[in-house]
Amino acid sequence: MNLIGILDKIKSFYTQANTGNFRPILDNLAENVIFKSTILEGTPISGNFIGKKMVMDYYTKLLPSVATFKQLIPMKFVISEDKVIIVGENAFTLVKNGNTYQRPYVSIVKIKDGLISEITLLQDLFGIYLAYQNPTQEESL
Repeated sequence: MNLIGILDKIKSFYTQANTGNFRPILDNLAENVIFKSTILEGTPISGNFIGKKMVMDYYTKLLPSVATFKQLIPMKFVISEDKVIIVGENAFTLVKNGNTYQRPYVSIVKIKDGLISEITLLQDLFGIYLAYQNPTQEESL
């Protein structure tokens, strides 16, 4: 697939994901895909998720149990060799305490043999980290 084809494919996948439809992304994950989250250790969504099943569970089970996300500005897409860089801004509301944060993000999606082989998310998710480091008095009882 040529660069324009790859770019159009990723644009379509991520545009659909922002409406809650993650199926196109999930259907196009390589078996040995790696999802890298840059949030500090200590939350359910910290660290690396390796393999198609773990990444699918991240999107369908884990992430929705932590926060809901809403895209705020149109995403911008840049392609460079085997990577598509996605720049955007979203708001996320934590399931744990109801707090909402608005933050820009960058996702770097690597493509290998026409499938998504790696996703790296760069976003200030410190609010999520704090929610998991400072349990409320009710939760500690």
